[in-house]
Amino acid sequence: MGRPKKIIEVQTNIPEISQYAKNRAKFLELEQHWSSVRLGYLKSLDAEIKLQIEHIYREELDQSWLPNRYCSGCYFNAVKDLILHFFL
Repeated sequence: MGRPKKIIEVQTNIPEISQYAKNRAKFLELEQHWSSVRLGYLKSLDAEIKLQIEHIYREELDQSWLPNRYCSGCYFNAVKDLILHFFL
């Protein structure tokens, strides 16, 4: 009758996207801000953008980081550190 048919198992458990990949995607959405940091300045940030940067920074680099919301240098350094973390 011929050879028996091989049964191919399809793996259905697709691995979950890592938190690193999610945070990197969120950071890429903030391109207008991190591209300006590469040029040496930071555009004014609204509260929502600051919260996103804080969230990503805490998850990826330092959980105890508490910036002063009025300190643009704090956010400039945070974005610079995230650029180094995600792209280098």
